[in-house]
Amino acid sequence: VRSQRELLDASIPDPDAHQAVPDLDVDANELALVFRARGESEEEAERHARQVFARLAKPANGESGTIAVRAALGGSPESDGAGDQVGT
Repeated sequence: VRSQRELLDASIPDPDAHQAVPDLDVDANELALVFRARGESEEEAERHARQVFARLAKPANGESGTIAVRAALGGSPESDGAGDQVGT
């Protein structure tokens, strides 16, 4: 149980992670590859990646941290995350 909790704690994004995005040496092409690996077509993946970076550049409604990243990826605070149960 302890290892599981440590893993979940370590997987929680830093609340200030959104501030590092502009400094990363990453472009939308790499994110598009992730979306393609998840089953999106090439066109869908490229469009999705551009939308994510556009939303991260201008978080809506003053959102920041993990909420802004989840929103940019199309999720919500209630979506998959560290609060989910691992194993049964």
